[in-house]
Amino acid sequence: HIQHISEQLKKILESVVHAPLMIVITDTIIDLSRIYPQVFQEIFTDIVDILIGWYIEPLPTDRILEYTAQALHKFRPFWIEQIEATLTLLDHFIEDADNYAQVNQYKKETMIVLDE
Repeated sequence: HIQHISEQLKKILESVVHAPLMIVITDTIIDLSRIYPQVFQEIFTDIVDILIGWYIEPLPTDRILEYTAQALHKFRPFWIEQIEATLTLLDHFIEDADNYAQVNQYKKETMIVLDE
């Protein structure tokens, strides 16, 4: 039963668009990770990927940045246990950050050209 619940929580987190609901669902998932670490390991990578998505949103609030950073830190034991997944997620994060920086640089350059 708990595997089904964990999968449902993951699906809900994937579809959430409002920060307060994301926080409530993530808090529940954090509790699940403490009580059922073996079950959480199965969804760890997906959950981290979703939270990183919230973290790198174009205009995250300070509250979202702080909350997601703390949530990701609470998963520390899983980062270490699943080092391969951790490295893959880190690669994706760097790629996303680089793409975001390039888009912003292009926008700035375009705005400068239009202003001239």
